[in-house]
Amino acid sequence: MAILKQLDSDVLVSGQIDAADIEAARARGVARIVCNRPDGEDEGQPAAADVARWADAAGLAFHHIPVRGNGITPEAVEAMAALLDDAENGALLAYCRSGGRSAALWALAAASTGRHPPERILGLAHNAGYDLA
Repeated sequence: MAILKQLDSDVLVSGQIDAADIEAARARGVARIVCNRPDGEDEGQPAAADVARWADAAGLAFHHIPVRGNGITPEAVEAMAALLDDAENGALLAYCRSGGRSAALWALAAASTGRHPPERILGLAHNAGYDLA
């Protein structure tokens, strides 16, 4: 079972999730799942399409914004920023292998939208266990 870490009131992050984690996320108010893993990153990881089916079965929206370990693209930041700006559609859980890339993507998107000041972004990430400094 993945550990869901709260970044701010509308965003949680975690490592790889499974169907049971989607139910746990829904119980915490999550309405949207964001996969930040490219398919095939690790042997045995569920494909994004599988997670999308689990999310759909639970009544949650699913978005795939893959981020490779060698860097976060401006397009990924823009896509995540659009989801953050769409908060009226509910809280979201973003996941990758460990949660680190998802937290970094959230931080860049939150900064680009003015969601939080930079110092607060770093503090929220730190409180969730991610050192982005």
